[in-house]
Amino acid sequence: MTIAEEVLTLFPPSEHGLIEWLCPQMSDAMLQEIAMADNGFGQAEMFVLLKQLRSTGTFAKPMDVDLREVLSLTCWVDPDRPNPPPFPPGPTSEEGHRIRLFACAVRLQDEEDPCDAYDTCLAIALESAAVVGSEADRHLGRYLTWRIPSEAAPRFRVLCRLGLLILLLRSHSMATDPAMLESLADQIMDEEHLGRRQWRYCPTDPEPSDYSVTHGFWKKTIAAFRQQASMVESADLREKLELCALLVTPA
Repeated sequence: MTIAEEVLTLFPPSEHGLIEWLCPQMSDAMLQEIAMADNGFGQAEMFVLLKQLRSTGTFAKPMDVDLREVLSLTCWVDPDRPNPPPFPPGPTSEEGHRIRLFACAVRLQDEEDPCDAYDTCLAIALESAAVVGSEADRHLGRYLTWRIPSEAAPRFRVLCRLGLLILLLRSHSMATDPAMLESLADQIMDEEHLGRRQWRYCPTDPEPSDYSVTHGFWKKTIAAFRQQASMVESADLREKLELCALLVTPA
């Protein structure tokens, strides 16, 4: 399924645009927050790798396993809920969301270990991008329009399209063409149906577990999405948007 030209105009595809936009915003202190994520284990080495990543926008492949660990741990931090004493609070406030978005952006490109990226990192990136601002939304959308055509896994294509739908609704609000929203919602439901048929009859390619759903990583984003969807005039479109929201809502 192709991406509509109107969506591509709003979010011109870019593989590295999100990371390239974030790198200049990452101070040494922010990189140290990531380097410290594994209780300080390997902090000095991780700080060096993170500074290299910031300067180039890329990382050596396969990714260093300890770098992957501190990035994943940073993704799982909630900047709105600091760790209680005696633990360090971790990244907090808008800066914490910027740090977390950076960690997610890198993990989303970690093709050798995509487990977290399929669900968790996308959900968390959408949540943090909403706090960081409209430019973060735009660059995340550009990554998603790049990723969808090259993504082989049906489940992640569905989630990428859902991410685009969320970004369209919150970034452009009621100025967004309802027909564009409806077309994207239809694509999401059609691809989800096709994907479930493939999983059902292919035991070697089972449906991935919804780790991010059961742990609530989509919760804030979907709550905001539903609130925005409630203001859509068309009852048919509101119903389709609600069906899309149910894809990442715990049963």
